[in-house]
Amino acid sequence: MMESALPVDELERQAAVQSLNLLDSPVDERFDRLTRLAQNVFNVPIALISLVDGKRVWFNSRQGVTENETPRDISFCGHAILQDGFFHIPDTQKDPRFADNPLVVNEPHVRFYVGTPLTSSDGYRVGTLCLIDTVPRDFTGKNLAALRDIADAAEAEIQREGQAAIYAAANASRFLMNENLKRIEEYEARFHDLTAGSLQGLMITNGERIEFANSALAKLFGYRVDEMLGLNSWVELIASEDREVVLGYCHDRADKKEAPARYEYRGLRKDGSILWLENLSTNVLWNGKPCVQAAVVDISARKHIEQELQEGEARFRHFAEASSDWFWEMDEELRYTWLSERFEGFTTFPREWHYGKTREELRIPEDQREEWAEHLELLKARKPYRDFIFRRETPDGTRWVRSSGVPIFDRHGTFRGYRGTGNDITREMETRDAASRANALLKSAVDGLNETFALWDPDDNLLVFNEQFREHNRPIFDHLRPGISFSEFTRVALKNGIYAEAKGREEEWYRERLRMHQNPIGQFEQERGKGTWLLIHEQKISDGSTITISMDITARKMAALAQQESESRFQDFARASADRLWEMDRDLRYTSFIDMSRDISDAERNRFQGRTRW
Repeated sequence: MMESALPVDELERQAAVQSLNLLDSPVDERFDRLTRLAQNVFNVPIALISLVDGKRVWFNSRQGVTENETPRDISFCGHAILQDGFFHIPDTQKDPRFADNPLVVNEPHVRFYVGTPLTSSDGYRVGTLCLIDTVPRDFTGKNLAALRDIADAAEAEIQREGQAAIYAAANASRFLMNENLKRIEEYEARFHDLTAGSLQGLMITNGERIEFANSALAKLFGYRVDEMLGLNSWVELIASEDREVVLGYCHDRADKKEAPARYEYRGLRKDGSILWLENLSTNVLWNGKPCVQAAVVDISARKHIEQELQEGEARFRHFAEASSDWFWEMDEELRYTWLSERFEGFTTFPREWHYGKTREELRIPEDQREEWAEHLELLKARKPYRDFIFRRETPDGTRWVRSSGVPIFDRHGTFRGYRGTGNDITREMETRDAASRANALLKSAVDGLNETFALWDPDDNLLVFNEQFREHNRPIFDHLRPGISFSEFTRVALKNGIYAEAKGREEEWYRERLRMHQNPIGQFEQERGKGTWLLIHEQKISDGSTITISMDITARKMAALAQQESESRFQDFARASADRLWEMDRDLRYTSFIDMSRDISDAERNRFQGRTRW
């Protein structure tokens, strides 16, 4: 394992980390909102905003882990703050720097890491925004740009905290030195110098008049600083849609009423364009007068991401309503909390009727209790499931459902319920049942045939065969199964010596038999082992399947051979005992004439055909 090097400005960087007042701080929703966003946008189990301290890495916000810190010498973030841009490890097990790292070998079993440095307002890399997964991943293009947008928002929050610490210290000093105008002026001069280089917009107002604005604020709104100070009212910087709300907060604060110090609003640029801003208001003294200091951050990028997430959720809902399937959600007690509109077309009951009910309360068919018991055990074990098929009785009759679901856990690992899909497969089940009955009927019919019967599908795989087919192929009984190809069947039969006529020319015979099967020619005879003969008929049917029917003709074949042998013996005896052999029909006309004493021509032999003796 390789430990990260220390930055050349480590002492100054450490001072910047300490000055943020964020180490060992409680949970802050501003940062948690960003890590939740990153976790959801990039679909990773772990998202962190970290601060790299001297000997440790403090998790200022964490999603997917329970620990709030890790040793710096084994951390990935210690390496990330040394980079100018992204620090990306697609697969830690393939990277010799991290393959034996305890965070890789043990929990949380890091396989993928990408992080980008977060800098303080004075330019020190104080920490990172990082994503972690337990499987290898690539991370390029739009993903990097989106991660940088979220990192910018996190960086702005960190810088704001740094500025807030500075401003708090400044205000305290101002109160302490209120009677010394020179020192106040010196502080304000330092304040001007400090805020001049700040990336955060700062504004100090007295009533509606702008007393101070830094260059970052002026740039944010598209003005010069002197133009900002010349505005009639800071209200001109607020979009008309939000002016009433923001002014209401200000008046309530002035009247000592409860009002939020931090809020979001739409700002109005000089060119008339709109941007989203987050404002933090603090009461301060400026030039000896009570004023309001506003720290302003551009959150347009974050708002854009939030809008995309909302639009994504809306698209999901629309797809859910348009889909032939329906979508559902359950809570931690496995009670339905949401069903998409498509569900009502399946059951005819309103969706709301199901809300608050468990699956057990929706009646389990008696003949499916065993399957349901296994399914409910899966749900109680918080495990995902796929393609659970069950029956449900509705006013329209019996309906069949295929359901799949995944358990949902929050960022602390607490079970929150299930989400999943359902699909009406009634027609599929009816078709399957009809096909099963048809197959059973076909099997019964072909088993009743005296001939052997086999049906091969369009891809030449065995579909159906009868007992006679099995009997004729007894030596390869263990290989006979639906799905075996004709080619494999023939090869196995050849290997077991079933085809006597193929002996000594197996490969040639195999190719010829395959050709005859693929291009049926009608009937043909086939000699098998132990003197068995079959008469085989093959035929293609309309869907491209092939029927093979064969009949045992061994007895007929043996009788024909016996007759040929008998006739041959008769002719041998005749040649040895007579000069002439002849045969007549019932009209006493010659049908055959053989002169055993001499050779006669065909013409002379034919002269006798069809004639009487007289």
